[in-house]
Amino acid sequence: MVDTKLLQGILMDVEPLRFKPMTLESNLLNHKQFSKAHLLWLLLYHVQDPMNFGAIIRSAYFFGVDRILVTNKSSCPLSPVVSKSSAGAMEMLSIHSISDVISLLKVAADKGWDILGTVSPNKFEHFSVISASDHKVIRPTMLIVGNEGHGLTKEVCSCCTKLLTINPKRSLSPGFDSLNVSVATGILLNTLYNNKI
Repeated sequence: MVDTKLLQGILMDVEPLRFKPMTLESNLLNHKQFSKAHLLWLLLYHVQDPMNFGAIIRSAYFFGVDRILVTNKSSCPLSPVVSKSSAGAMEMLSIHSISDVISLLKVAADKGWDILGTVSPNKFEHFSVISASDHKVIRPTMLIVGNEGHGLTKEVCSCCTKLLTINPKRSLSPGFDSLNVSVATGILLNTLYNNKI
């Protein structure tokens, strides 16, 4: 027992939580359970804020995400702040790190997965973007959410089978074209959950 309000009177010696590495050689995409139609994986592409990361994990757990993937580089590590922000869900979900995102996306697409990138409305003129509410979930799906400041790269977007957006309910002022990544992820997961066929 410790005498501090921050620790609420309890101290525990635990091992740090680490990402589980995932490689294409692990054949995770070939396993039987990964062919079920409503399988949903969430890929966080360079999400860096621990509060966002934790809130996303909490929403992912609530909406039944089967696996969370994070990029090996430029991503927030698992930490006490992430755990607290996730309300403990960080310990409940399988969270994997991936070093070669582009290869993973190509392999998943070749296996028949829907690869759904998420973008702000009107972000990419050369890509077709649809409202998330118009997408029907009919096959295994990987939803990709991007970095807080830069979103997804064009290279990642070019690997997606579809790009989704959340349409605003009003005309937005210049420079204010997106939601916080954790808020957007919660909305997108709820939308995909409701659009399962």
